[in-house]
Amino acid sequence: MTDHNIYGTGDSLVLIHGALVSRAMWQFQVVDFSKDYQVITLDLPAHVNVQDMIGEYSIEALAEYVVERLNRLNIRLAHICGHSLGGMVAQQIAATYPERVKRLILAETAFGTRYSLWERILSSFAKSFLQITLTVCLLIYRLSSMAH
Repeated sequence: MTDHNIYGTGDSLVLIHGALVSRAMWQFQVVDFSKDYQVITLDLPAHVNVQDMIGEYSIEALAEYVVERLNRLNIRLAHICGHSLGGMVAQQIAATYPERVKRLILAETAFGTRYSLWERILSSFAKSFLQITLTVCLLIYRLSSMAH
């Protein structure tokens, strides 16, 4: 199983999801965007089937994770779009690697998360919360499958 999908051709457009969702949140946008762009959707660590991060769960670490994935895909320049948590990650990529960002697109996000309450919550609780959420979702799915 892979942690990303690629659709279409053209300039690269990277779509970074928000907290507690996955790359699947972009499914409706991909249909239109892939007509003009090579669209890359990926799952962040501790979301869906992507392993947890080693070390601190921070915006900086998530940005490095995304850049590493882009390096593996030989993508050196891209439009970067992020929603919510993904927007924070996108901003960090633009600040750290401005030469890699053709355009920065942000939706329902915040700026300046360093030492913010949100980042402290993510760092302290995200790993265990996401694991519990995934476990509960799998349990509900299995129970509903058994009922049918």
